[in-house]
Amino acid sequence: MKSHRLLLLLMTVCFQQVVQAQLTYETVWVQYDSAWTYKDLQLIPLRFKSPDGLKATVPVLNGKLISLPEAIQKGKVRIREVQDSRGASVNTLEIFNHSKDNILLNSGDLLAGGKQDRMIGETRILSPGKAASYVDVFCVEKGRWDDKQTAFKHKGTADISLKKVMDKTGRQSHVWKEIERQFMAVRKNSEVWPYLQLHSAKPIADSFYLRYFMDKYRNSDSLFAGFIAITKQRIISCELFSSTDMTTIAYPFFLPGFINDAVREGGIPVQQQEKITLFMDQLLLDEHTQEALLQVMVKYTGREPGLFTLLFMENSILVIIKFA
Repeated sequence: MKSHRLLLLLMTVCFQQVVQAQLTYETVWVQYDSAWTYKDLQLIPLRFKSPDGLKATVPVLNGKLISLPEAIQKGKVRIREVQDSRGASVNTLEIFNHSKDNILLNSGDLLAGGKQDRMIGETRILSPGKAASYVDVFCVEKGRWDDKQTAFKHKGTADISLKKVMDKTGRQSHVWKEIERQFMAVRKNSEVWPYLQLHSAKPIADSFYLRYFMDKYRNSDSLFAGFIAITKQRIISCELFSSTDMTTIAYPFFLPGFINDAVREGGIPVQQQEKITLFMDQLLLDEHTQEALLQVMVKYTGREPGLFTLLFMENSILVIIKFA
């Protein structure tokens, strides 16, 4: 996939230059004693130590930052199939940002329409006033391919299990196998395996989950850098952002993925602080430890346990998504 090659290039550039202090225990702290718990899901907040977050060390965006769903709803973006000599490309979409805003794409964003439904395969920012951006995507319905394209609509975010398979393997065949596994787990069979149909039928939020965690966020201050998600004795993932604005925009979209995983395959959360600390130390202990982990990812292209994905901009790390 192009995004993996680009990621390796960006990481190589990163180590050739000095990267400013960011997203370590120097700037972020883990609130173990202030976890939010509802039934089978627990979120441990990560907060910035400074009210300004990392504004002094991250690039300043030209224009405000909005989510992809908002951009689609307000007509600020145009999404098209990519045509090559063999016809339309399954794993690439062309996205035009014709607004004055920056648009945050999240790995796992679901798009219904086109010639078949897709899932965004990378996390990146689309700058305003730029030419077409070619974005890596994965098909999430194996059997449909319409002759005529329909307009794309945002349909939520994939659950953590599917995102993890996508990010760890980068293979379309593995994405289809995970969707098939989820269908079989609920004893459903299908000729086309439409993930969005399965996704909409899930007890997503259990709207009680969604209401609880959204209310907790709204009624707290705005210093969030991200969250660690736990169900049973299992860490689902950690999503960490370099600004409170990014966290606020992304939170409503990654939260349902946590909820789906907890409802479907979880249990009462048991916080094992020593285990969680070891998990987070790999990433946040200091810049030397973080750099060592980055180099491991460069060597193995991110396809090993402990994967995390990153978004770079001007050699600053803006987004980290880390799986256990």
